[in-house]
Amino acid sequence: MYAYKFSLPSQKQLLALWTLNYQATSTIGVKVANSCPRVDVVDLFGNRSALYPIDGIVTVSVSNEPLYLVGDFSENALCKPKFFLTDHFLNNIAGETVTVRIQGAKATAEVEQLLIDLPNGWTVKEEGGFSADSLQAYFTLNVPARIEEKPYVVPIYLLTKGRAVAQLYAVVNTREPLP
Repeated sequence: MYAYKFSLPSQKQLLALWTLNYQATSTIGVKVANSCPRVDVVDLFGNRSALYPIDGIVTVSVSNEPLYLVGDFSENALCKPKFFLTDHFLNNIAGETVTVRIQGAKATAEVEQLLIDLPNGWTVKEEGGFSADSLQAYFTLNVPARIEEKPYVVPIYLLTKGRAVAQLYAVVNTREPLP
């Protein structure tokens, strides 16, 4: 993974993050300064969203597409994430279900909602959120039978009080069933 931090004229910083390998998607934590109430996340195409720190840390998935974070970061900004996917890259047969699992630290009690942005035609079959007893959550997804064979990116947002505290990405690589 590559990470570069730049100072901006606005007294904020820009953190650019990416990997070289499509299948090397990983999740990292980013420490923010106490005075930074939110971090703006900008993707390769300029789409902007906001993340709000839990205990001074925001969590993001990093892939081969650059991700830009704008905020006020600690000197050693990269750290252990509060949440991560147990597997970022999943292989699946079209028409079958696939389960995306999220592991968390003690901050999972603060997560009130899991939001997943599904590709067209996909549905959630079953969902298990974090609880006081569990540091794991999951989504079991129904993948349509007649879809294009390709990797599908599935964004997942963890919300606290209606605000995103983590932005994760699972990649589901679909194949046609054997005849």
